Amino acid sequence: MRRGRTSWSSSLVSAASVRTALCLPSLPSVADAREHAEVVLSGILPARKDLLDKALLRLTPDHFPDKTQRNLFTFLERYADQTGSVLPLKHLEDMLRGRVSAGQSELFTESYALYAETPVDDADFHWSVEQLRELLAEKATGTALSTAMEILRTGRTDDTGETEKGHA
Repeated sequence: MRRGRTSWSSSLVSAASVRTALCLPSLPSVADAREHAEVVLSGILPARKDLLDKALLRLTPDHFPDKTQRNLFTFLERYADQTGSVLPLKHLEDMLRGRVSAGQSELFTESYALYAETPVDDADFHWSVEQLRELLAEKATGTALSTAMEILRTGRTDDTGETEKGHA
């Protein structure tokens, strides 16, 4: 390199440092399944029946990685089956009374209230529903591949006691 000239690498500045220098907000990171589940629940609560119907058609409780989120979705599903509408907070409290500890009840009601207070655009809701579907499918694919490798390498005993082996 000649004197008086700077190399490209020394003159490049990261995008993050430019955003910081200009006082711009940082770009959001890629959401994980828990964050997508929060968006879905926030879209449904407190009373978006259309979004609940969409979620019930496309998702199961297994799509929700967090136990509290999974249980809230299950409660929403059960209530919708019985009444055809979105579970209101007062009925959630009725469902929980005597079935869970006071601490768990408080966790569910506070989570419900937080999701109900968080506004979500319809586009974000629909995106998160599809992301939850894709993330669960990726997880299932990974599990299937891991199981196949285990069978090929060491063999595996299934639930019935039968041993599955790969190359004999």
